[in-house]
Amino acid sequence: MIRVIVRCCAALLGLATIWTGIDLAGEPYRYSVEFRHARDCPSGSAVGGEEGCIGRESGQVVDRDTFKRTRTTGSTDSSSTTTETVYELSVRRASGTVEKIEVGSALFDGAERGAGAELETWYGEVVGVTVAGRRHEMLPSSVERLMWDLILVWIGLGVLLWSAFGGGRAGTFFGPLGSRAFAWVWFGLWTFLPGTVVVGGRTSWPAMVAFGVFWLFGAVVFVVFFRGDGGLRRARSRPRRSRRPRAGPR
Repeated sequence: MIRVIVRCCAALLGLATIWTGIDLAGEPYRYSVEFRHARDCPSGSAVGGEEGCIGRESGQVVDRDTFKRTRTTGSTDSSSTTTETVYELSVRRASGTVEKIEVGSALFDGAERGAGAELETWYGEVVGVTVAGRRHEMLPSSVERLMWDLILVWIGLGVLLWSAFGGGRAGTFFGPLGSRAFAWVWFGLWTFLPGTVVVGGRTSWPAMVAFGVFWLFGAVVFVVFFRGDGGLRRARSRPRRSRRPRAGPR
């Protein structure tokens, strides 16, 4: 009886999470699609996006810096740590404010302090920067918001599936040391990250192929961590071995 109550509560929670994620994803999805089809403003206005176009403004590089960013992925019993170098420019915009922008290494190498920077803007956000003829594109924050809202939908779907097939047991939801819960969220990230980039970006075929390769890698990791007794399947009871009575001494 307790498991039935738990499963019903989990189903309601999963449905509520899915509905909330879809509701939150509506606005960033519209902005992401609008950005994908946006063109340059005819007048080159600095306030880009108000008329569905990309504005431009002039800025200046005031500082440059690099630092290391460490990311840890995995579950409790198996995790991996990767370190990447982040290249960052501090650019003074036309309004006088200084904004820190992460760029690629090629643009960073050619960006000296005091150099002019041409900025592309979208609803006040910097979505592109050009310094010394080298250009770096960025996606607006609506794309990242869309990804996390879809991850919320994905988590709600996982809870709903567990309520239907998990048997109401915590072990079938989290798995050994949380491996199944990690695998579910991991696969969602590797699916929606390239998906939202495609929605909001101007993606080329080579990038699409690269996304496909990364997705296959994520799928392999998902299968490895998700496999195990139970999962989202109904637990199968093992047949008991019948014990034959031992024959007495003759």
